[in-house]
Amino acid sequence: MNLNKTATGRQTVQAGQINEVLFPFNFKLGTYQLEVNATATCGSSDFLTGSFSKTGPLRCSNPDGVHGDFRPNSTESKVYKCNNGAWEIVQEFLYCNSNRCGDGVLNCGETSQSCPQDFKESAARCDCAGRGFFSQQRINPIQFYDACKTNCSLGCISDFSCPKGYGCADFGCVASLGRCSVKIQDFDYTKEFLAGEPGQAFASVKNNGLIRENITLKLFVDSSNYNQTSFILDEDSERLASLGYRPGVGDHNLELNANADCGATGSVTASFSVKNISIVQASGGLSLATQALLLTKSAEIAQGSQKPISIDIATTRPQIFSLSVSGVPSDWLDYPQTIGVSQEKTINIFVSPKQAGNYTLAITLSGAEQTFKMETAITATGAAVQTAQTSDTTIIVFGALTVLLFGIALFFGHRHLEL
Repeated sequence: MNLNKTATGRQTVQAGQINEVLFPFNFKLGTYQLEVNATATCGSSDFLTGSFSKTGPLRCSNPDGVHGDFRPNSTESKVYKCNNGAWEIVQEFLYCNSNRCGDGVLNCGETSQSCPQDFKESAARCDCAGRGFFSQQRINPIQFYDACKTNCSLGCISDFSCPKGYGCADFGCVASLGRCSVKIQDFDYTKEFLAGEPGQAFASVKNNGLIRENITLKLFVDSSNYNQTSFILDEDSERLASLGYRPGVGDHNLELNANADCGATGSVTASFSVKNISIVQASGGLSLATQALLLTKSAEIAQGSQKPISIDIATTRPQIFSLSVSGVPSDWLDYPQTIGVSQEKTINIFVSPKQAGNYTLAITLSGAEQTFKMETAITATGAAVQTAQTSDTTIIVFGALTVLLFGIALFFGHRHLEL
């Protein structure tokens, strides 16, 4: 707003889904330039711009006054307040009890100058609806909060007065943009298996919000709640979860839902097939067999850039693997430490060197029954240097200079022959 960042947050939006994002803000009088920018994790972005003007309130007539003005009426023993162009009766039982200064009540027509003791001590001066003091148009918000927080049930004066994940707006704590967000990522599941064998769904659930949340993960098969689990996630943390399913023969639809107590949800959908019992299944089921193939034997990576080291994993039954990597500083690496694999999966270990040299990346992948140890040679080179390209203008100038020097040489050579 006016090219100053006012609010940021995260929202999880599924393909084809539309989310409405609201952010409360109290505009003061003036004209504002607004810009909203949305950037997806894939890098795509879009933005909208617009302008907004807030003008002053209407004046009141008969008698004349501006918004916030007070006019006592001694005949009626009432006080009127100008509110957006219309005179309204204010709290007469608080404001117009008597005409005696010093009674501890702010009476009709009393101001900070005419009756300072009542003005300072009496809660009757609190105009809760107008967020100010009666008979005083300009106030310090902190003074109003300190004097009227009990009378007007004010919750806060700044964001620091509110719990984590909330901000202060109009003296009340409201949920901050992005406070509540949950996302399902790195989803994998058993796509085809035999009747009687278990299927398994794996997913990494991340709390993208600003506060600790209790999250329930539910697995639906053909729209029926088949399995579920619950766990607590701190803000900006994630957890690998797995849920099993064993439906009957046929084609089925699967849906995985993550629901946070704050109301945020995330979901993924898929389909799978269960085949009739085969000879192998009838004799006792498929034995657990695992393969792990290192696809990147060596890599040359420049400082400041990043490259993946890829591993293919195949298993006859769903299982969870743990991954550990050593040989370079940990802040050079980005990889999942726990991976759920239903049948086949490719995982990546991203390496970002910060110092040139030759290194050996030691990789350990451990499953339910087997452990695989692999090594990759890493050559970290110096930072890439961009080579400046010669422009057409430079070539033209260089050519013109060459012709000029050649002409000067011919001139002096010609004079030498004349001598």
